[in-house]
Amino acid sequence: MKLNSNPELESPSIILDEYALGDQEEWNRRQRWLLFALVTPLLASTFLAKISVPPLGGMGFGISMPLTLLITALLACTSVFVVNTERLLLYTALIGTTGLVQAVQDARFSLNSFIFLAAFFAPFIFQFKPQQRAERVLGSLNAYYIFGQVATCLAICGVVQYGAQFVIGARYAFPIEFFLPDIFTVQGYNNLNPLSYRANVFKANGVFMLEPSTFSQITALGLLFELSFWARKSRLAIYIGALALTYSGTGILILIVGLGALVVFNRRWDIILVGACAVGVLAIFAEPLNLNVFLNRATEVQSTGSSGFARFGAWVYVFKEHWLVDPFRILFGLGAGSFTKYSFMSQYVAAEMGFSKIFFEYGLIGGTIFFYFLIRLIFMSRLPIACSLGLCTMLFLNGAYSPTVMGIFTSVLLWPVFAPKLEKVDESITAGPDKLPES
Repeated sequence: MKLNSNPELESPSIILDEYALGDQEEWNRRQRWLLFALVTPLLASTFLAKISVPPLGGMGFGISMPLTLLITALLACTSVFVVNTERLLLYTALIGTTGLVQAVQDARFSLNSFIFLAAFFAPFIFQFKPQQRAERVLGSLNAYYIFGQVATCLAICGVVQYGAQFVIGARYAFPIEFFLPDIFTVQGYNNLNPLSYRANVFKANGVFMLEPSTFSQITALGLLFELSFWARKSRLAIYIGALALTYSGTGILILIVGLGALVVFNRRWDIILVGACAVGVLAIFAEPLNLNVFLNRATEVQSTGSSGFARFGAWVYVFKEHWLVDPFRILFGLGAGSFTKYSFMSQYVAAEMGFSKIFFEYGLIGGTIFFYFLIRLIFMSRLPIACSLGLCTMLFLNGAYSPTVMGIFTSVLLWPVFAPKLEKVDESITAGPDKLPES
């Protein structure tokens, strides 16, 4: 299968002929390290997303972040990782700017909150150390392939989970929520989210994801990756079905942005026809699948007391009452860790979304640098435009320190050594030098 118009990438064997990888034993050793590095943060932020240990669970944190930091330190000490100079400069600008913003505050700020920010993004400056140019291609392809497999597995779990609650009951369809003690789970999330008030049917969360919202986002990204690289019809059907059963609008928003990019930039006009057919099929089954919930979610942002309002509406009141009243606060914010305190002092309590928390605490100066840092990292990765814009949208739909975002950034975007842009992926290229197709 042709990858793109770049002759260097038309045949994997051309790469291997020109840049020999060495003996099979060395190849296997390096590939094991690469896969270990790639898989750990992604699995920790998906399949282990709900798992925590005291006292982190009660604070709303799971084991994914400390595990990712531990893996980062281990691989850096064993010289498997190297520091990416451009990312280090961006990270230094981020920490330096936000640190200076704290220095000019006239009120006390949370030093722990600032240290947490610095620690959370520290793994982003590293990448897997390549020995040969061929590994630049193989490393990136492995990352995309692994993410596709994880997203597909979660989507299947979500579809099975939703149906299972009608057969074996919600207690066994949502085992982590019902059987794992609270001290070992992440608290503060809507793990069990009924379709409507007092309903006994719950939205699918993929069994392992924190809540239906994060499950819908990972499913939407999986669908965008599938369309950008493989476009396998069976996988697309799984993603669409899983996304519908989350009954969450955040995944739909990511999908709309990504599909729009595919249509506009890649001239994929066929997506409009396929999308129309998918909407038609879902409309037929709208009543038995309770898809009218999506329409209710669209108006939820205006309903005070709803989760949608807390995430996307209440922050406006917090900003009006505490942020917009002083030009100094607009520029420099109110200090690290201040959003929650002022939120409870406002007319409506707002959830800690990334965009509201960062701009409120660090002002326009710190907030602009923060989001430039993350968006720049996305577009440095040379992902297809649909996947890149989908990830950018995801940044504004989660908390500032989302474990899902951390897992995807490290495992898929940053730790692999980036290859040139690829339109299609031949899965045989990820198997090793002895499995590559001959020219």
